[in-house]
This record gives sequence, structure tokens and C-alpha cells, in this order.
Amino acid sequence: MYTPNAGNLVAVNGSKYTFDNAGSYQYRHYIRRPDLQVFSILTGARHDFGSNLITYEFAGSRAHNIGGQDFPTTNFNGTSGVTLQLDQSDPYRPKFNALDATNLFDPTQYTVTKTIFPKYHATQVNFQGAASWARRYSVHSYYGTFELGPKIRNSHGTQNELDQLFAAGGTGSFTLGQVLGTYTNSTYYDGSFAIGGMGYGPTSDYSKIRQAIQADLSSANPTLAFQQVSSVQKSEGAFFDATERVYAGYVQNAISIGKVRLQAGVRFDGTSTDFTTHHVDSVNLDAQGNPTITPFSQSGSYLNVLPSVQVQYQLEKNTNLRVNYSRGISRPNIGDLVPTLIVDPNFSPKQVVQGNPDLKPTKANNFDVLVEHFFQPLGILQAGFFYKQLSDPIYPTVTLLGPTDPNAGFRLVRSVNGPNAHITGFEAAWEQRFSFLPGLMNGFGVAANYSYTTSQVTFPANFSPASAGGQGRIDRPALPRQAPNNWNVGMTYDKARFSMRFAISHNDTNIFAYNYAHIDAATDKDPILGIHGANGDVYIYAHTQLDLQGSYRLYKELSIFAYGLNLSNEVFGFYQGSPIYPNQREYYHPTAAFGMRWTSSAE
Repeated sequence: MYTPNAGNLVAVNGSKYTFDNAGSYQYRHYIRRPDLQVFSILTGARHDFGSNLITYEFAGSRAHNIGGQDFPTTNFNGTSGVTLQLDQSDPYRPKFNALDATNLFDPTQYTVTKTIFPKYHATQVNFQGAASWARRYSVHSYYGTFELGPKIRNSHGTQNELDQLFAAGGTGSFTLGQVLGTYTNSTYYDGSFAIGGMGYGPTSDYSKIRQAIQADLSSANPTLAFQQVSSVQKSEGAFFDATERVYAGYVQNAISIGKVRLQAGVRFDGTSTDFTTHHVDSVNLDAQGNPTITPFSQSGSYLNVLPSVQVQYQLEKNTNLRVNYSRGISRPNIGDLVPTLIVDPNFSPKQVVQGNPDLKPTKANNFDVLVEHFFQPLGILQAGFFYKQLSDPIYPTVTLLGPTDPNAGFRLVRSVNGPNAHITGFEAAWEQRFSFLPGLMNGFGVAANYSYTTSQVTFPANFSPASAGGQGRIDRPALPRQAPNNWNVGMTYDKARFSMRFAISHNDTNIFAYNYAHIDAATDKDPILGIHGANGDVYIYAHTQLDLQGSYRLYKELSIFAYGLNLSNEVFGFYQGSPIYPNQREYYHPTAAFGMRWTSSAE
């Protein structure tokens, strides 16, 4: 990957930005070959003894991630002191032009500067057991069900890194031109950056890079030196061993009285967490020159009582009104809670992810009103409003690390608790089989839903993610990953042995992480510094996707199938403030597959 780095901005002429002669070029090659696996087992039983129903289940799962966080990476530095101009006439395809005629794609000008040989291994093992007892009863002509049950879950996760970092003190022993490969892609990003018939400049061969590195390290005067302090700091800073246990139980009763059905219950939810990680002191070194490693352990527990009440009223024979109140919690993810420091130089842009041991679970009071109508013989139409009041909402923030930090220039991603937030919205769904149509038409059906959501979050008084000297943030943006408009429209066809689904799904743009530092009337007028400028929050692009799938049953349980996913080749990526300031844009092209399927159970 070639990366031009602009210097200091000196002039703006329309869509062209001119910088001083402090620009430079860099190149990076890394190998993404993670080993991600999940194993799970579930067993249980159900026993019906007249008016009593007993159910119980046990589940276990194990997941591991080997090499999925760090990748073997080698960096090269190219020409420095370059005068660059950025052409933003097409913001989705920005182009850097060298005003001093230096060549970004000259591999002989790139010299190896550093490399990393990573070793990353993370595992998680979960065990869960649950049981319930329900008894059906009647009081006069009123029928009801009383039930209760416990649930226990134990989750144990570990994360280990053993990275070896090497860096050249000055000029490296080999250039990019000495380790070139043969890979080209003339259609890269629709040919927007094509140079000399290639989608980008000359590419490297990582097997040649490894050979060149080994030759350098085994030479009498190697230019790449082992970075002992940085290696230990990066590896030990990522270590954790964490356990989360959840003990829960519930009591619930439901009873029907005429057109009214009342359901009320309470859940008791206790959570305990224990984790150990390492604090790394890179200033006070031990006798071997390694950073001082101090184990850090922390435990915590909390108990929540979560009531819920639902009232259902039958407006007509096939039409119901539901009103619901419930209280719930959302626990912080272990990765967000444990105070590790995960350095990812290959993320775009480069970032450091830090845990926050002070995170509290988010608590919610949920209010819902829903009207539903059932079509005969098959179909349902639903519509309703909802409101959620949140306390201690958890959201990610982004900070640019300063020049004194070992990872200067990286973005620090860290989750925090806010004072409060709320979500309000409308949702509707329609599913129906058009069995009333004549002939072949009665195989058609529809499955559609739509939701509109608006949300607001408040910030702590001293919240200023983008700079230490910020004024604090006083606006109330939407919650992260909360898109205003979401909808799915699907057409179905089921007739005899043939089944087909066609769907269009859409999610509006939404905030990925908060980044903007403060709200000020003067800076808001500046398109570069305002909340919708290049220093604004990080957003995920809107996404509209088309999918098609179908199957035909050949004989009993044997069928053939085919599907096409993402037929619209939608973009995935992030921008900052406004779409004209893209951070990352990725296209994955449509996915098509076909095959045969056999099931062991009779239809």
C-alpha cells in the first residue's frame, strides 16, 4: 500500500489543496491470514406433565482467534521533502500530485524501515445452563400460567501477544525495488488510480521481503535492530485473563380475563467480573533492559432487579393492542472493560484500542405501544411506537495521540459512559402470503418492515475526545450505530417445489465513533473545523443492498439452490464529518453461489 503524506497546508484553490515541501511517501506490505474458529454444543429437554411443563438446557462454546489482531507487516520509507497538491474534485477518488515531479511509484526510492513478526492468540470459553418450571391454572373461567426459573452463564476469555519489532536506525539494507512481486490489478477502484496500465504502483512479494529481512538480521552489520522495549510494551500491554459470571432468575405470571391478557414478572440479574492484565512501565527498566511489568487485577459485581409488565387488549377478533413496560441492562463487552492497549498499525487510519475498567452497564427503561392485525389464513400487519430512556450509555470515542506518546499520530479508541440518552421511534412490519390470488399468482407473498428512530446522547462535562484542551462537548448527537431510517422490502414466492426470495435492505448513515471536540458558533461556520467538517464525528456510510435466492426440491429432502448477495455492490466504509471527507471506502462485489442440499428430516 502506497501512502503519500502531505506537509502543511499553504494554499487552497477551489478543490485543490497545496502543501509545503514537508511531504513524504511510505509503503507497507502486510499479510492478513487469521485463523478464526467457533465450536458450540447445545442440549436440553422438555417434559410436559399435565398442567406442568419443565424445560432445561445446557450450552457450551469455545472460540479462538489466532493471528486475527496482528499481521506480519513491513514498512518502507520513500522520498521526503516532497511538495504535494491534493486534487479533491472527486472526493471519493482524491489524487495527490507531486509539484516537484517526484515519482510516488519509484520502488528504488523506498528503503525498509521496520518490520513486525507478531504472535497473537485469543480464546473464549462459555458455559451456560438454564431451567424453568411452568404451571397452567385456572381461576373460575380465567386461565393463566405461572412460571419461574434460574439461568447461569460463565465466560472466560484470554488474550496473549508475543510480538517482535525490528527497526532500522537509519537507511535500511534493501529497497522495495529488490523485493518486487508480479501482482497487478488494472481495475483497482474502477481504474481511478491507474498508472502505466496498473491499478497502482509496483507491488512486493512478501516471501522475498522475509528472505531479505533474514539476510539482514544474520549479517555482520544488520541495519534492522530488535526493539526490545517496544516489543515488550506492545505484547504485554495487550494481555488479559478475564472471567464474567451471570446469575439470573425470573418469576412471571400471565392471565387472561376476557379480552385482556396481563403478563407481569421480575428478573433478578447478578453479574460479577474478574480480570487480570499488565501495566507496562517503559521508563523504569529492569536489569535486562525490559519494561517493568506489574500485574493488575480488578473485580466487580452488581445486582439489578428488572421488572416488566405487558397488557394485551383484543380490539377485534384478529386485532390486538399491546402496551409494554420493561427494564433492562446492557453489559460492557469484556474487550471494552479490560484495560488493555491494542496497537493496530494496519487499521486505516492507524489506531490504538484501550479498555476502560470503570465502565458501568447501561440501564434502560423501555416503553412500547403496538397494534397488530392477523390476516387469514396467513399474514400479519404490525405498527407501533417505542421510547427507551438510557442511563450510563456506553459509546466509543476517538482521540488523536500527541507527540509524546509512543504511538504518536495514532487514533486512540476508548469506550466511556455518558450521563444519559434516549431513543424514540416508530416501526411497522407486513408479512403476508397472497393465497387469495388465482392460479400461479397465489404463490406470491411480501415481507417488509420499516423503522424510523431518533436518539440523543449527553456527554460528561469535561468530555473532549479530540484534544486535551477542548472546551467540552455540549451538543446532543445521535447514539452510535443508530441509523434514522432502516427498511427491508422482500418479495417471496412459494409454490409446489419452488421457493424464491428477493430483498432490498437499507440502513441510513450513522455515527461509528465520536470525535468532534467542541461546539462553538465561530468554528461551526468553518467547513474544515465544524461538526460536519474534516474533524467531525466518524460515520458509517449509508448502505442499500439487493439479494436474491431460490431453491427447487428435486426429490423428498434433496434440493438445488442458488443465491446472489450484494448485487448492488454497495460501498462499505467511514467518513469524517461529511461524505466529502472519506476515511475508508471498500467494495466487495456481488457474491454468487449454487449447489445441492440434503436434509435428514422429512418435510
